[in-house]
Amino acid sequence: MNDADFEKKLQALTDALHRPGPTFAWKADILARARREADAQPSKRTLPPRWLMLSWATAWSVIFALHFAQPPTAKPSAETIVTAKPSPVFDSPPVTLLAFHQQLNLNLDLAQ
Repeated sequence: MNDADFEKKLQALTDALHRPGPTFAWKADILARARREADAQPSKRTLPPRWLMLSWATAWSVIFALHFAQPPTAKPSAETIVTAKPSPVFDSPPVTLLAFHQQLNLNLDLAQ
């Protein structure tokens, strides 16, 4: 018997058995293991803890309550803006600023 005849005879014998291939059993076993593993692992919580969420909600509630409870502030009119006097710091002559600067330099020289 040559190799070709032997292979044809083996092919005919395996075709005549009519049994399911092992692939289906493997698939069923893999799926069963995956289902067991999925049930065994606890689901992880992605939300922050409840106490933290409650603290945030309380803080935001207080912020909104204080915002709406505060009386509206009066906006200055154009007349008060025009007639307002500048700060006395800007009224000082440049000589005063130069003297202040020189005093600072002397203090720095003494510190060294």
